[in-house]
Amino acid sequence: MSINSVAAGPMPELTSKEPRNPSDLFNELVKTIKNHIILDDYQAVVVALWIASTYVPDATGVAPILVINAPERACGKSVLLGLVEVLVHKPLSTSNMTQASMFRLLNDRQPTLLLDEADTFLYGKTELHGMLNSGYSKQNPFVYRVEVVKDKLTPCRYNVYGPKALAGIAMDRVLPDPTISRSFVIEMRRKLPGESVERVRPGKMAEKFSGLKADLQRFKKDYSEQVMVEFDDLPVELSDRMQDNWAPLFAIARCGGQEWIDRAKVASISLAKAGSDGQSLSNSLLTDIREILQHHDSATITTADLLWALTGDSSYGWGIYNQGKALSARQLARFLANYKIKPRTVRQSATSTPKGYWVCDFKDAFERYLAPVEVADASLEPSVSKLADEGDNSFVSSGF
Repeated sequence: MSINSVAAGPMPELTSKEPRNPSDLFNELVKTIKNHIILDDYQAVVVALWIASTYVPDATGVAPILVINAPERACGKSVLLGLVEVLVHKPLSTSNMTQASMFRLLNDRQPTLLLDEADTFLYGKTELHGMLNSGYSKQNPFVYRVEVVKDKLTPCRYNVYGPKALAGIAMDRVLPDPTISRSFVIEMRRKLPGESVERVRPGKMAEKFSGLKADLQRFKKDYSEQVMVEFDDLPVELSDRMQDNWAPLFAIARCGGQEWIDRAKVASISLAKAGSDGQSLSNSLLTDIREILQHHDSATITTADLLWALTGDSSYGWGIYNQGKALSARQLARFLANYKIKPRTVRQSATSTPKGYWVCDFKDAFERYLAPVEVADASLEPSVSKLADEGDNSFVSSGF
């Protein structure tokens, strides 16, 4: 994204002269996506409906984020984002962005914002994360900054609402849980030797799909009023937040008739089962700790031992949590604080009193926030009994 391209503003969008059946339009969108990207059917449906929703972003007052996630490079994430770019309404694409440019561009241009390589510049950027979260809903989509106006410092309000798509590697480690919960996460995978897709040079995409984009622009003209009517038959299998995310996509799907309502329902439930509506990062950590404590026979565990177990097993992924570095004791404590579990002084001997955790402190969180696992519940009992037998907890003190 160059300075000149920002200054010039978006290119005018062509509109088809003839109206098009929405069902046929959505079918062509899905076919186009699958012709060029290795995706499951339900993922292609999600992307197709999300693309169409960018043309009527005010439909429900919610603009869910599209997150294109890949486990590693060469999985097609940038290709998918490039295809999305040439089809969405008023695209603004970049591979880096400061918070100052983001809130100004969102306020002034009201684009569909597309961020490639998001894993390289979004990690730890809490103000950018907050801006993404604020831009999800029209209820309170504003950020405030102090600007110099006529030589005076003046508070100014910026509207950051609007559709956004992010592409990157291991985005579940980059984005905080509140942002992930506001997103459709499309999990990319590398192409197998026997799989093939149609290749299009990036510079030719806009030309190749100009007709399809014109049809989408005509869809906006013909069906905006219909999309604005709330869809009230959302799948009960979805969480409250995911129902909010899906509301605009179902309003779009309804324009394609019952066939597309049914396809949207299948896609929404499939995406939830695939894990995009699954565990938060802190919930995932709690699950891993429960597994570790199943094999722990003491009433306490030191912070050092718990971190060693979490970061020493590569299957957990906590050894590379911090952009290749291991989860720290302070980060562990912050995660567990969400569940009212605090580190304490755990006496190991007369001369050893390190920081750590009482195993029994995890029991309530395991029961409230994790799916029941019989062996995990049973594993807690010996520790609780041992704690009762020891009787002396005079060396326990809260703190970090």
